[in-house]
Amino acid sequence: MGIVLRNMIEKNEHIRDDNGNVVKYSKLCPCCKKQFFSTSRNSRFCSSDCNKKFNERRERNKRFYSETKELSRLKARAHALAVETLSYIDYTKEQDPVCSCCGSHENLEAHHINFNFMDNTPANLEWRCKKCHSAIHSSVEAELKEQGLSKYSKYDESFLNLFSPLFK
Repeated sequence: MGIVLRNMIEKNEHIRDDNGNVVKYSKLCPCCKKQFFSTSRNSRFCSSDCNKKFNERRERNKRFYSETKELSRLKARAHALAVETLSYIDYTKEQDPVCSCCGSHENLEAHHINFNFMDNTPANLEWRCKKCHSAIHSSVEAELKEQGLSKYSKYDESFLNLFSPLFK
């Protein structure tokens, strides 16, 4: 619960008549986050415009989710496969997983060297600790930005066509 909402509830800013009955209810609009008063207990929005904006945003998010649901699942499964592959390699070599950059054993993540999360070949995978993993991605994105390129320019064209809804 937000601070504004919490303060509003604690203050109990409902407008009451002389008998103590609530005449207007103090509300917080979920769209514009502004406080408003309503005579109805069931009203959620300060105006019909806010109601419309909120519903449009919700529908847009639902459409995006339905368009990308299968791709997101595939991406999650590909990542899980990368982790399994690295774990198996470490198991067969009888060694503990270690960050390929700093040697840490904590907070390890699977890193795809060519940045293609579908390429789970052992040559394309390495362990990186969270700090090194975010550093490598940040530095590559910064280099590409200096060259005037998008971070998606690292991907193969066929890969981008298939997964374009995820990269909007």
